[in-house]
Amino acid sequence: MALSIANKALVGAVSTVALSGVTYGVYSQFSTTSDIREALIKASKTPLDLDATTGEDFEHWQELAKQHHSNKPAGKTKIVGLNLTSDNDINGLKEKCKLLLETKIGHADYEKNLSVAESWCTKENAPRKIATLLGNKDRVLLKNDSTDNWDTQWQAFKKKYETENPSGNWEIAGWDRLKREPSVATEFKTKCITNSGGSLMPNTENTFLKEIEDYCTKPKG
Repeated sequence: MALSIANKALVGAVSTVALSGVTYGVYSQFSTTSDIREALIKASKTPLDLDATTGEDFEHWQELAKQHHSNKPAGKTKIVGLNLTSDNDINGLKEKCKLLLETKIGHADYEKNLSVAESWCTKENAPRKIATLLGNKDRVLLKNDSTDNWDTQWQAFKKKYETENPSGNWEIAGWDRLKREPSVATEFKTKCITNSGGSLMPNTENTFLKEIEDYCTKPKG
């Protein structure tokens, strides 16, 4: 049976001591000095830098704040009592994460706070900008100007929706007319720009990301 993060942390603290009477002392010392930050690190999670104002961690804070402020953060439960004022209320989230990460083992809300901190205060659970995910695949977004050739992507999109109307994220008004256009439609470019401006959770198979890669990007370099 898989161990929880809390149990992994405790096992890590006492596993080097096997003598009767000593184990309890080590456990007791660990339980009074260790906090959620240390437990997450022991579980190979990376708490975000609370002081970050630039760089990768700051970008993660931006995306997490935006996700928390949204009405339905995908796959997550909002932090109870935390009402961010806007998508940009990074400080509000940082302040809450600071309290969560400082929660000591033995606190009445330790297990609950540990789960919340893992979801909202770690690098591994921060959404990534779609442009960043595409960059990791050595792809870059096509530019909405005359410097990039969209013909290949436009033809691929038209072939995909030759007998049906694009829907959901790819819905385009007037498709019956536009699909007969030989040159790339402005509406298609606009849809690519809109779709590529969001964020997705990392390390997940995502059809939407693959579609953006196929229709809206070119090889990097």
